Amino acid sequence: MDNLEQNNEISLYDLWIKIWKNKILIIIVTLSITLVGVATLYFINRKTSYVSNNFNYNFIGSDTGLYADGSIFDFRSLENEEFLTKIKNRNLEKFKTLNIDELLNDDKLLFDVNEKKDEKNEVVIERYFKINMPTKHFNYNKNLAKDFIKEIHKEVLEVAKEKNNSLNLVNYFDSNSIFNTEVTEILEGLTYDQIFYQIRNQYTLTLNGFQKFIDKYGQVTIDGVNIDKLQTDYIFWYNTVVNVEGLEEEVNQKNYIRNYEETLKNVKQKLLMLEKEIEINNKVISDLIDILNQVPLPGTILDLEVYNKEIEKRTIENVYLNYEKNELEALIAVDNQNIDEAFETFVLDSVEKMSDTVKYFNKFNLDYTNSLVRYQRTTSPEFEVKKDFNMPLMSVVILMIGGIIGLTTGFIKESSNKNKELN
Repeated sequence: MDNLEQNNEISLYDLWIKIWKNKILIIIVTLSITLVGVATLYFINRKTSYVSNNFNYNFIGSDTGLYADGSIFDFRSLENEEFLTKIKNRNLEKFKTLNIDELLNDDKLLFDVNEKKDEKNEVVIERYFKINMPTKHFNYNKNLAKDFIKEIHKEVLEVAKEKNNSLNLVNYFDSNSIFNTEVTEILEGLTYDQIFYQIRNQYTLTLNGFQKFIDKYGQVTIDGVNIDKLQTDYIFWYNTVVNVEGLEEEVNQKNYIRNYEETLKNVKQKLLMLEKEIEINNKVISDLIDILNQVPLPGTILDLEVYNKEIEKRTIENVYLNYEKNELEALIAVDNQNIDEAFETFVLDSVEKMSDTVKYFNKFNLDYTNSLVRYQRTTSPEFEVKKDFNMPLMSVVILMIGGIIGLTTGFIKESSNKNKELN
């Protein structure tokens, strides 16, 4: 036992002596291999490094794949030449060395959507977008690669805001509408009937716009203005101040005529329709009376009541139709335009206020929906530079490998020297 321990001690001592004698060689080999290995990994890492960014967009349609106007939002499709060239051109001086074709051919480039589902793999519980941007196309400048990603975000969000313009209500009386003229000129060629028809349409459209906004976003307040109060004030103003039915009644009673030729044409068309309805009613009434005269009493009493009610209904209807007919015939008797200045001014002011309300609502709507458009990072740090190899860990591994090779080289040299001595 003592001899074995003595042999082991001698062996370890001899081993140490050999290492010490060849320490310079061992150190040189170890350091050489370590330096070459680390340098090689460094250049590999530098060449394959990329900036990774996980994030979410918040705008109408970002989660459904459709912008506010119904057009498609496909994040993965942004990995194309046209879009990336547009991003480059946003700041051409900064990205002038970037070659878009080479970037697109790089396997490290990635535009992706990641989804995490529940245990049953049915419901998406987490969803985020991901961009990997290779740094070699930016002269290995990670900050430049980050700036390019930021420009991508700016472009996507600007497009989303532009698409939000589709949410604007149509303003029939706007100078920028299809008429492309001022309000007074817009109404120039219209009759009062046509104006009132447009007013009703604009009111219904605007009221629906208010309600849809409230249903979706709730009681929103911007700069002290509440959307619900806007809607309430608009309804009150329309029903009590404008009162389209009252305006129509005043036009009929006072025979106001605006755009005489168009009014005359419309009146004649209405008269033809009224006369046709009156004629049909008279025919039905006459036929029913003939039937009643032919039915022997006491017969089917229930059927007789139905006939009598129909005669009564159509008779009353003809009274109203004839009243309307007389009013229209009175209009035809007027041989030129008949416009009351105060009445005309009121109508024009009402139309202008209605147009202003639509403009204000569109601005309110756009300001709020655009305030929701934003970029949100989902990781910290926001941008992470990733590489193929972990340099600290791999440096230790290379150092160990270099040490082993160095020791092996030292032992080989020592063995070679011994053989020479023996020979």
